[in-house]
Amino acid sequence: MMQSYMKLWIFVTVLVCSSLSQAPVVQGNPPGKEGPAFLVKDINATFDAAAGASVGRFGEAGDVVFFNAINGLWRTDGTPAGTTLIKQIGVSELTNVNGALFFASSNHESTSAPGSRLWKSDGTAAGTVMIAAIGPPATRSHIASLTAVKDTLYFFHSLDGSYTLWKSDGTTTNVVTSLGFRVFPSNLTAAGDTLFFTINRPDLGVGTELWKSNGTEAGTVLVKDINPGTNSSFPSDLTDVNGTLFFRAFHPDYGTELWKSDGTAAGTVLVKDINPGPASSGPINFTAVNGTLFFSAFRPETGYELWKTDGTEAGTVLIRDIEVGAGSSGPSDLANVNGTLSFVAFQTGTGRELWRSDGTPQGTVLVKDILPGDGSSSPVSLTPVGGTLFFSAFGSGIGVELWKSDGTAQGTMLVGDLNAGPGDSNPMNLAAGHGKLFFTAFRPDVGREPWVSDGTAANTVLLKNVNSGAGSSFPNDLIGLKNTLFFSALTASAGDELWKSDGTDKRTVMVKDITPGAGSSEPQWLTAAGKTLFFTAFSPDTGRELWKSDGTADGTVLVRDIYSGAGSSSPVNLIDANGTLFFTAFRPDTGRELWKSDGTADGTVLVKDINPGAGSSSPSELFYVNRTLFFRAFHPSTGTELWKSDGTAGGTVLVADFNAGPTSTGLNGLIDFKDAIFVTVFRLGTGYELWSIDRTGAGPMLVKGFGSRAAVSEVVIDNVLFLQDGRGLWRSDGTGVGTTLIRDSILSGASPCGGSFTAVNGILVFPGRDARGCELWWSHGITADLLTDIYPGPPSSMWQYSTGPFTPINDLVLFGADDGVNGLELWATDGTSTTRMVQNIAEGAAWSTPLSFTPVGRLVFFSADSDSGRELWAISRSDLHRAFNRPRDDDNDDGQDDKTSRRDSRRSRGRSSSDEFRAFVATPEDGVPAVAAPERTTR
Repeated sequence: MMQSYMKLWIFVTVLVCSSLSQAPVVQGNPPGKEGPAFLVKDINATFDAAAGASVGRFGEAGDVVFFNAINGLWRTDGTPAGTTLIKQIGVSELTNVNGALFFASSNHESTSAPGSRLWKSDGTAAGTVMIAAIGPPATRSHIASLTAVKDTLYFFHSLDGSYTLWKSDGTTTNVVTSLGFRVFPSNLTAAGDTLFFTINRPDLGVGTELWKSNGTEAGTVLVKDINPGTNSSFPSDLTDVNGTLFFRAFHPDYGTELWKSDGTAAGTVLVKDINPGPASSGPINFTAVNGTLFFSAFRPETGYELWKTDGTEAGTVLIRDIEVGAGSSGPSDLANVNGTLSFVAFQTGTGRELWRSDGTPQGTVLVKDILPGDGSSSPVSLTPVGGTLFFSAFGSGIGVELWKSDGTAQGTMLVGDLNAGPGDSNPMNLAAGHGKLFFTAFRPDVGREPWVSDGTAANTVLLKNVNSGAGSSFPNDLIGLKNTLFFSALTASAGDELWKSDGTDKRTVMVKDITPGAGSSEPQWLTAAGKTLFFTAFSPDTGRELWKSDGTADGTVLVRDIYSGAGSSSPVNLIDANGTLFFTAFRPDTGRELWKSDGTADGTVLVKDINPGAGSSSPSELFYVNRTLFFRAFHPSTGTELWKSDGTAGGTVLVADFNAGPTSTGLNGLIDFKDAIFVTVFRLGTGYELWSIDRTGAGPMLVKGFGSRAAVSEVVIDNVLFLQDGRGLWRSDGTGVGTTLIRDSILSGASPCGGSFTAVNGILVFPGRDARGCELWWSHGITADLLTDIYPGPPSSMWQYSTGPFTPINDLVLFGADDGVNGLELWATDGTSTTRMVQNIAEGAAWSTPLSFTPVGRLVFFSADSDSGRELWAISRSDLHRAFNRPRDDDNDDGQDDKTSRRDSRRSRGRSSSDEFRAFVATPEDGVPAVAAPERTTR
């Protein structure tokens, strides 16, 4: 069965401190990718030409036309050569404020979802900067409704349902006022110097009504309670006409009708009850032309037709009953073209076509019956560029394509059949800029991409194929065994299967197509135990079960069908215990329990049914030390607690019931330190505590209580145990007195930075957070300080789910980072100011997002994005050290690689850094606070 794949994008950010010395071009690099790292093989060399770039709307600011696409913020001058990526970042709500572009971002590389960061751009990478980080970088925090009022930007911020109004001049960003909980502000509109908006304030005794703000708390007030009390008038379609605000609103005596406001209660009045009495005319499609407001409205005798108003009751009149009688012409897509109104309307005999009006009955006429007869060309997206109107419309034999009009039948014509023949190019996102039309269109060979037109067929061209559609193999679960890299990879012909590599193109090959053809076995949990590679894989006949491989097709076999037949035992938590594989698996008669394997069917057995019968003990976070396996498991009498096993049923026993009785205990950060096991425990009534346990599992002893601070052990360096509690960095010598806070308020709290805590040259390097965002920090156990502000200023260089674990390679640490100029690229540090970019793998500001660094013999493998998609890359240890002017690291195979790669393979599944020491994480059903463990990396 073909699995669906979702690409995990990893976002890491950092600044170039100094230039690399020249490094040789390694054979196998794609053209232009100079540097020590090289593409091992383009495993999935296919292209999806019609992938499309998910281009959003265009916006002109200053002398630059901007647009957002699948991979970031772009600029264009209207030529293919001048269409370039500015920055790879999530973008939403492009807004021009007096020639400067403002936008919101979640700091996620490929999403246009609302974010909580306010940015501005001058069209250059250096000039694209974060102005303010408002609230935590979490999905529950976002800014929206960016609106310019003269030189000031206004917007709303929402956090957990509470709203505030903000303003910014591009230098300082301040809160204007708090608006309340679940008040749903919307319809921000500038009229003169005033910001108008609507909001629901039942706490003040009013429903959804019209408000205004002058940028001060005192000046943010209700304009008028049109529908008195907690009932709502629901103002909408707010439109500025020479400083007067027109809108539609509901009143029980009049229904929904046309209103206007000068910003005062007395000056907020009904313009006209077009459909007299409590029935509604429902005015919509407001458009200002030369001081006159045009709109469509309903009356029973005329249907929905075209109206206009000068703001007086007498001056609010029907222009023409186009579809005579009670039928409706339904005017829509109203646009001001050099003082003349263009719009779309229906009339019997011509269908829905393009019309224009000068505001008089005789001057309101059909421009052209593009699709002759009763059929409709249904023009949409009417967009004026100078005196020319562009729009999208359907034509016989050509589909939905780009048209233009000068307001005459003769001057209304097809610009170009971009998707030749009856297929649709379906132009969208039409916008004027630099005197040209920018838009997106679909063509089968490129997908939906950005285009430009000056109104001639010859100069209506594709700006850039932003998303080339390069296929990706998504290398995953990288692990080294006997100087060979094993990993899973995806191809169109074989699906997701097991591969191996020695670092050369020729010997980077699929091991076996376990699920033959395009179906996928999707190997997971690649784990070396002794000299055997174990993993889980799916087969239609056996489901997901335990497999092993010696690197050959014949030697890649099912170990045992634990859940006999097509059902899956779904083994997880695989771990090497001195040559024996431990894991957990499901069977209907035992539930999910602890198993072990020696690589044979007979030697793959249930260790113990801890929760007897069909119930599950669900062992997790397995940790092996001193011939003892520790893990967390559930039993009805104790809840989820700490257990140990020697591989026998009799030797699989409870270590301690920290929360006595059936209440479960939160367990986290298991680590081997000073001949003991240290673990953080959460107990009801006492909170988080650090405990030590003898390596045999005997004698749990309380070391120190942390109360509400969830301290977790991270790494041991020179007999010092480093811990973190989400806010501050701690150290411990294994005693209560010797467990002290190094520095507080330097970690990321509820919004982790990503990365990990790693030792290099006797120094701790880790991701810290202060006013400069998430950056690279260091500590020697006495204090902790910023090592390098890789992305200068408040933007962060590291984010949760974006920054992979730091990976030590002898006296260097590899990681991914974005300096704000070169995108997310390959970096390294030795724990000092010698922290720099190793190579810019992807061109310009594009991101290569390197991850899963795995040392195997003389090479360090990783996956990265480039013009070839996400594929397998490598760098030689010697070249890496040469790039840093360090002594050459001789090729070796001392066994360290396998241990490191096993650890990094587990990390590549998306776990937190503490999982290096097999963190024990409480589950929500345990009834205690839990540290969420991210899921395995998926495609």
